[in-house]
Amino acid sequence: MKQALLREAQRFGPSVIRVVENIWSSSIIETYHSAQDLLRLSEQYSPERVEEACKRAIYYRQDKNNYVISWLLEKNYDRLALSTYTDIEGQFLFNFKHLVQENQNNVESNFM
Repeated sequence: MKQALLREAQRFGPSVIRVVENIWSSSIIETYHSAQDLLRLSEQYSPERVEEACKRAIYYRQDKNNYVISWLLEKNYDRLALSTYTDIEGQFLFNFKHLVQENQNNVESNFM
């Protein structure tokens, strides 16, 4: 991928090549630091909890930011079961009381 970008940059000139290389290097360094920060969470939390927090972040498609994983650990959300019926914080997505009442009304109307 890097080589394809550099080939494309050659059409413009050496300064563009240099900037593309700088952008690429900067991104690699940021990625490296983010990965280190993630692994460093195991100094404060067990590896199992970090794993569960990462699993939860992936499940809810919030895995691009270490802040979310750290937040999940701080709030103990990593200890909650994953469910299609809850959000990342474990809150139900549906108002079940409303659904039960609506279901009851439908049953009563069928008997009348």
